[in-house]
Amino acid sequence: MTIYKEEPLMEETAGPRDPANKLRQVGRTIMAGNMMRSFRDLGGFSDDYETYTASEQSLKLSVAAILSYLFLGTLSFKLWMDDWTVIDAMYFTTTTFTTVGYGDLSPASSGQRIWGIVFVVLGVIILGGIALSIIFDRLFSLYEDVSKELELSQNMHYLNLFSGNMFHEDPKQKKTLCQEMLYQFFRSLILVMGLVIPALAIGYLEGWTIVDSLYYCAMTATTVGYGDISPQRQETRLIAVFYLPLCVGVMAKILGKFSSIYMKRKAQETERDFLNRELTVKDIKHMSGEGDSSVSYNEFLTFMLVTMGKVERTDIEQLERLYQKLDRDHNGSLEVQDLISKANGHSIA
Repeated sequence: MTIYKEEPLMEETAGPRDPANKLRQVGRTIMAGNMMRSFRDLGGFSDDYETYTASEQSLKLSVAAILSYLFLGTLSFKLWMDDWTVIDAMYFTTTTFTTVGYGDLSPASSGQRIWGIVFVVLGVIILGGIALSIIFDRLFSLYEDVSKELELSQNMHYLNLFSGNMFHEDPKQKKTLCQEMLYQFFRSLILVMGLVIPALAIGYLEGWTIVDSLYYCAMTATTVGYGDISPQRQETRLIAVFYLPLCVGVMAKILGKFSSIYMKRKAQETERDFLNRELTVKDIKHMSGEGDSSVSYNEFLTFMLVTMGKVERTDIEQLERLYQKLDRDHNGSLEVQDLISKANGHSIA
């Protein structure tokens, strides 16, 4: 009786030091690596675009910058000011970078004031202008959705030129300026109460009246900081270290929202006058080019995107040059294998 015996593979028959076996293994490894890199998602153009201010890196750097500034200010002013406590130095540092500046604590000597100049400028630029803005942008993005009404209205106008006005908005859904302001006011009440309650707590510990506490809240939130009412106890100054950045940042966003509503409404009125213009022969010539009797899809798309302000013409030209560079045989199309090679880091001649 014949018993079947499986023949070993070539790799198994070859010795471990066989050059041909090693070559085959290396080849398979390279091919597998290329396939994995080709199909693995490493964050290409298909991913959603993320601005720097919306990234986790910017948030971490902003928090680190605030903590570092707070540590540096607390350490330097505590060592320099003999009669200041750690809380006093921390409180002064916070009133500095939030630009509240009550005036109840301040440098006295010339050397301290020179250091104060550098310290204030760094705090206002790095923390007040950048770090706090990034942090509160992230917080507000969780609290409310970004409005797209202005962009949608622009798009509808240009689409209506060619679609028989089938994209008209419902007039009943439009809000007046007063209605928008009132709506935003009620939406902001929760945030305002979040600023008032800590101010009332500070006022209670300081022995202020309710009016004085509300006055302190308003002067702090708007960074006016007259200094006639400010925390004097150690525990209330410690609370203020955390309260001041929150109060200033939230109020800035609230006031900015009201301002943006008004400015957006005025921008809509200005753009409405511009968008009411009719399509002219000059526009069509710009769309099709001189001497052409037809408009291609690419020409139409480019003209519409540039006219809507979505892109600049220089952006389109840069993309065209990139496409021509990727199109090695200049046949008007890109081979998928060429793109995979480019994604894997191989240069395109």
